[in-house]
Amino acid sequence: TATTHTTHQETHSTPKHIQPNTMASAAATASGDDLKKMFEEAAASVKTFKPASGAKSVSNDEKLKVYALFKQATEGDVTGSRPGMFSPTDRAKYDARVTVKGKSTDDAMREYIDEVKRQQAE
Repeated sequence: TATTHTTHQETHSTPKHIQPNTMASAAATASGDDLKKMFEEAAASVKTFKPASGAKSVSNDEKLKVYALFKQATEGDVTGSRPGMFSPTDRAKYDARVTVKGKSTDDAMREYIDEVKRQQAE
């Protein structure tokens, strides 16, 4: 796990003294440009994250939670009708987005940052 944090910090220019729990706490009080920067860093880390050898892999439910929070933060509330049973992936994504419907952009960003850090710490 420590290797993951070091790699993440070096790759994304996060100061070495900031640990994931501190980042999560910082996200809770961040706003404006600081929050947007933390959100963008978390989003970039998701694209390159690989669980450490022997670490638990990220479940589909956890991936859907991150997806829903990202979409809420970047697009707002889900629109349209629920996809049919012949589109299970789209249906799961839609259902995940419904769970965060009504959440503000800033709150979605904060929760996204916290969830990404939690998943990467496990």
